[in-house]
Amino acid sequence: MNRKGFMMAELVVVSSIVLITLVGLYTSYNKIYSIYKTRIRYYDVVTLYRLGYYRDILKVNNILYDVVDSSNNGIVEVYNSSNNDSSIFSLPEIERPSGVEDRVYMINNAGGSIDREMFATMNLHTTFLDYIDFLENSIDNFAEFSYMLIMERCIPGDENDCSYAYLEVWI
Repeated sequence: MNRKGFMMAELVVVSSIVLITLVGLYTSYNKIYSIYKTRIRYYDVVTLYRLGYYRDILKVNNILYDVVDSSNNGIVEVYNSSNNDSSIFSLPEIERPSGVEDRVYMINNAGGSIDREMFATMNLHTTFLDYIDFLENSIDNFAEFSYMLIMERCIPGDENDCSYAYLEVWI
């Protein structure tokens, strides 16, 4: 008896099962990997430590309360490594970050939300606004603190390669 037809049918069934399994694994892995990349970019440890350093500079120079008062009227640009004229303070050349551009903002979240319209007049990357949306949806106890520092750290010339961090400021 000729069993070539049975072998061909078995090959097609097994191949389709293996192919469906691989496609399913790829789609779930790809979704997990993209969420992981977003989370790493939005909770960057180096950016968070640098943001803590900038907050400490505000405390040591006794200008933290002035910046907090100014943030009641709008967003305050605390530090911009590419434009020292608009910053609250400037760093000596040896302490400036190299190969990255830092922007730090003090925001009054009014005890619950960040108004995106306040950023309309500022020249920001679109990924920064995505980060603001991410913060709105991910922070559980957003109403417990009123002030926050948000930092954007980008590689010059590539607005898609930015990392972000936020730091609650308790007064």
